[in-house]
Amino acid sequence: MAKKNYTWKLEEELVAKIKQLAEKEHRSLTNYIEVMFILKLFPFEKSQSVAVGRKKNKEKNATID
Repeated sequence: MAKKNYTWKLEEELVAKIKQLAEKEHRSLTNYIEVMFILKLFPFEKSQSVAVGRKKNKEKNATID
């Protein structure tokens, strides 16, 4: 998958805290932020697909999986 550059405006204190966390895991700041997004996004996607996949089919009154 291709990667795209983004520019973010964050408080200096927040960036300093994220840098500390990244250093503890021996990651770059960019990589740490990417991993944070991935870890937050995958559970969200999974929960959304489960919710969508369990909708009731009104016509047949059956659960769609």
